[in-house]
Amino acid sequence: MQKAVTTMKTTIFMEIDIFRKPTTTDTTISYLSNHPQEQKLAAYIFLLDRMFNLLLHKNRLENEWQTILHIPKNNHFPTALIHNLRHRMIHKEPNPHPPPSPHIPGRTKNGPLSPSYPQTSGRSLTYSNKQV
Repeated sequence: MQKAVTTMKTTIFMEIDIFRKPTTTDTTISYLSNHPQEQKLAAYIFLLDRMFNLLLHKNRLENEWQTILHIPKNNHFPTALIHNLRHRMIHKEPNPHPPPSPHIPGRTKNGPLSPSYPQTSGRSLTYSNKQV
């Protein structure tokens, strides 16, 4: 009796893509709004970060980039700003204008936030224990 062993090589190929619902409006905060610049750019930072961190095939990466470039046009953004943001993210350059750290009243440089109470006129409030 002769035994034959056959081996088959199977290749599993998986391709990643970004899905957008058919009802997607591609609306972000308008560049003309009074929001801080960091809030206006947050959506684009997310989109670019997702594009770079997913292992997209070359043509899908280009399609995603074109989709991202289409979004600012609908929201009055200068596309040069998005190109600059992409360049900074590719080369891991820090933000040239970091947002200022907010000053919180009552917080010392290294200490915790201490409670502050409003000034009173010296009168004390009297509470009565009435049953309703």
